[in-house]
Amino acid sequence: IKVPDETNEFESILNNLLAEQLPKSFLEDYLAILDKSTETYPKRTKVILNSNKMALSPDEGFRFWVASQVEKGVKLVLAQHGGGYGLTSNEWIVKHELEICDKFFTWGWGAEQPKISPMASGILHSIGCNIESDPNGEILWVNSLACPFVVRYNASATGNINLNYLLEQKRFLNVICSEAYKLLLMRLFPVDYGLNEKEQLEDIYPSLKFSRGEIFTFPQQIRRSRLCVHGYYGTTWLETLSMNFPTVVFWDLNKVHTLASVQPYLDDLRRLKILHDTPESAAEFVNEIYEDPLLWWMSSELQQVKDKFCHLFARTSKNWLKEWKEELLKMAKI
Repeated sequence: IKVPDETNEFESILNNLLAEQLPKSFLEDYLAILDKSTETYPKRTKVILNSNKMALSPDEGFRFWVASQVEKGVKLVLAQHGGGYGLTSNEWIVKHELEICDKFFTWGWGAEQPKISPMASGILHSIGCNIESDPNGEILWVNSLACPFVVRYNASATGNINLNYLLEQKRFLNVICSEAYKLLLMRLFPVDYGLNEKEQLEDIYPSLKFSRGEIFTFPQQIRRSRLCVHGYYGTTWLETLSMNFPTVVFWDLNKVHTLASVQPYLDDLRRLKILHDTPESAAEFVNEIYEDPLLWWMSSELQQVKDKFCHLFARTSKNWLKEWKEELLKMAKI
C-alpha cells in the first residue's frame, strides 16, 4: 500500500495505522466474502430495499451483494433509519446514502429533491399504534449517553461529553418540584460506558426511580405514563410526537446543529413549550403541567403545530404498507 510521504509525527503514526488497521474485507478477504455473498443472497432481483443505515451496516456480505446487484442495474431503495434525518446539518450519512441510491424514503421531508419520496414511517406506526396517555401514570424521562470515543462525524456532539450530560440531568432534577419528582421514572441508556450514571445520581437523589428497559420495553413504559420527557436529541421524541403522546424535550443548542431551514418548525415547538433549550426550562414547564398534561397537549393550536411538524419529520399512516408496496412495485417496473 503506497502511503503519502510523512511530514510530522502524526502522519507517521497514521501511515502505519492505515496499513495495520485496514479491514481484511477490503483486501485479503475481499474475494472470499464476495463469493460467499453471491452464494447466500438471491441471484436475481429488481429492487433492493434497506432501512438500516447502509453506510453503517455491519454486514459486509450484504453490502458486497448490494454493490454487485447495483452494478447489474438493480434499483437500490433506502429508507430513513431514525431521527436526525432532514433536521440536522452536516449529516454525512444522508449525503452518502442519497448518492448511492435510486430512491430514498423519508419520514416526510425532502419532497423538493428528485431522489426523495416522503413516505409514512412503518417504524413509527408500529411503535406508537394505539398508545394513549395514562392520566394516573408516571412521568417517563428518557435519556441517552454518547460513546466515549469518536467513531464517526455526527451533527450532534459525540465523544467524551457524558460528564456535561450528567450535569444537565442534575440541573433538571434540581428544578423539578417534589410532587413531579415522585412520579419520575428515569429510563437510562442500555449501555453505561463506564460512567456509573445510576450510582452517581443515586448518591444525590436516593429516591429517584430508574429503568434500563430490563422489564418493560419503551412502548410498554409509555403506556404506563402520563408524560414523556426526552433529555437528549435522538429518535424517541419523534416516536412520542408521532403517537400524539404528551412530549417535552430539551437539548443543548451547542451540541446539536440543526438546519436553518427547519428553524421555523422548531421555533413553533418552542413557542408551545414542547421543545426547550435548557434543562431548567423543561423542568419548570413540567412542574406546571404534570398533574394533567393532556389539558395542555390537546389544545387545538398545539395539535395543529404538532401535526404540521410530524407531517414533515415523523409522518405516519395506517396504510403505510400499502403505500410502500405501490411505490416499490412502481420502481420494479421502471
